[in-house]
Amino acid sequence: MTNNLQYEERLGTAPMTPLVFRMAVPAVVAQLVNLLYNLVDRIYIGHIYGIGTDALAGMTIFGLQRAFQNMFVALGQARLSIFIALLRKIILLVPLALTLPRLMGVRGVFAAEAISDATAAICCTVLFLIMFPRILKKNCHRP
Repeated sequence: MTNNLQYEERLGTAPMTPLVFRMAVPAVVAQLVNLLYNLVDRIYIGHIYGIGTDALAGMTIFGLQRAFQNMFVALGQARLSIFIALLRKIILLVPLALTLPRLMGVRGVFAAEAISDATAAICCTVLFLIMFPRILKKNCHRP
């Protein structure tokens, strides 16, 4: 607890530039590592003969969903962000991954990922359009 108070005191009294670098550098490094992972993953998956393009279809739309999830967390709506993640990976993907391979073979696994990503991105966009004005209105009336 005292460590947290000391940290908050430094935010108000320490020079701004070192604080910004101290907070931003780890976040930037984490994003670069994530970017590198996604880049390598897409290159590898894109080269899978016969099904690479199907697999990439779901991966590209995921960025939209991820951006909305991060925005919901930043606005204090973590539950909504968790729901979107569960929707994508458990509610949609698991049943699709169990069903589609029986109908489509190996392509069904990749189609399941693409369908769950696209459906979750659409749901996320609709939730954003509905919830964002409400969140803004609620936050604007706070003292």
